[in-house]
Amino acid sequence: MTTLFDLDGVLSRADTMAALVRHLNRRRPLRLALIAPAVLLALLASPRSATRASLNRWTVRTALRGISLRQYHLAVEEVAEQLASAQDNFADAARDAIDDAHAVGPVWVVTASERSLAAAYLRQIGYGDLRVLASQLGCSDDSLRITHHNVGHAKVAALRSAEVDLTESLFYTDSASDEKLARACRRTIIVNGSRRTRRILAKSGTAVRSTTW
Repeated sequence: MTTLFDLDGVLSRADTMAALVRHLNRRRPLRLALIAPAVLLALLASPRSATRASLNRWTVRTALRGISLRQYHLAVEEVAEQLASAQDNFADAARDAIDDAHAVGPVWVVTASERSLAAAYLRQIGYGDLRVLASQLGCSDDSLRITHHNVGHAKVAALRSAEVDLTESLFYTDSASDEKLARACRRTIIVNGSRRTRRILAKSGTAVRSTTW
């Protein structure tokens, strides 16, 4: 059986991209003030809505203005190290779940976070060998931006392109935005899910159970 893990909320209690945005703009209070309303609106929007995805893309694009690729990668390594060393950010139960999954088949991390950030964090926690499908960073008009946002149906499409048999896959997630992937998988385990997330994913038509770690 193939096992799929979301990253934020499952293998990292912290939101990895949010941590990176704060780090990149920690000395730019006006930029943070500009971003803050969009962050709040995204939190209020439905996790499955195009509005939330659009606001998140705008937030990241705004945070990346004026940041060089070298600065970005330096920040990625710093943030990954900070998150990996933060107490309780990577739960022992999450480590056990990965180790158990390795024993029965391939393991993938499927995340909306940016790929180099996800990969750096996984290396820091000792799982740099995991296969990663994530959002992609590119350069447009001399500015860094997310060119592919790996969220919602994009996760399903990416896994199918990688020839992963979703009908024989176990999926760990904390977010209702993963409803489409949950529908496609054989089983889903909701990790630390909100009441709304549990309600939405319970209707996904697949076997679902909840856990906390």
